[in-house]
Amino acid sequence: VFVRAVHEANWMNEMEISIYDSWFDPVVSCLPGLIPDGFIYLRASPDTCHKRMLLRKRTEEGGVSLDYLRDLHEKHESWLFPFKSGNHGVISVSQLPLHVDSSLHPDIRDRVFYLEGNHMHSSIQK
Repeated sequence: VFVRAVHEANWMNEMEISIYDSWFDPVVSCLPGLIPDGFIYLRASPDTCHKRMLLRKRTEEGGVSLDYLRDLHEKHESWLFPFKSGNHGVISVSQLPLHVDSSLHPDIRDRVFYLEGNHMHSSIQK
C-alpha cells in the first residue's frame, strides 16, 4: 500500500519501483514467516488520523498531508475489503482515546488472542 502510494505520488521513479518489485517476491518466498496469519485493521478516518498527528506534534509527521492520508485510507480499504461486504473483523479506533496505557483495548486483545492462540506475545496479557 505505502510503496504504491509513494510511486503514484512520483516520490519513487520507475527504476526504484522496479528494484523494489524485483526484491519483494524473492524475499517473501525465502522467508515464509513474513506472511501474516491475519490482519488487525485499526480503522480510523483520515480526518481523525490527521487531527491526532497534529496533536502529537511529531517532527517526522509534520509533512504528512490530509490528502496523502485519504489516499492511504482508500488504498487500505480497497486492499483489505475488495468485495465491500461484511465487517471482516474491523475494529474502529476513531473513538479510542489518543493516549492509551500499555494495556490493549479488549476488542484488539481478543482479536490478537484469536490469531495467536496460545502463542501470544508475552507483553499481551489476557
